[in-house]
Amino acid sequence: MDEELRSMLTVIIKEIRYVKDDVQELKEGVKVLKEDVSVLKEDVKELKEDIDVLKAVSYTHLRAHETRH
Repeated sequence: MDEELRSMLTVIIKEIRYVKDDVQELKEGVKVLKEDVSVLKEDVKELKEDIDVLKAVSYTHLRAHETRH
């Protein structure tokens, strides 16, 4: 193998290592994002439950006012 080819292969191998590192970082970032999405979904679920309670209380409160008049 001539020196130029060896040099090119060395550069290619280094670039492949950089790409592998980048892919690993992206995988870790995706994992963090998935965890964040999971937390946000739970927050949305809790907010929906709170809204349902508020709707029920508001309706009951409104009906109580209507019956007084």
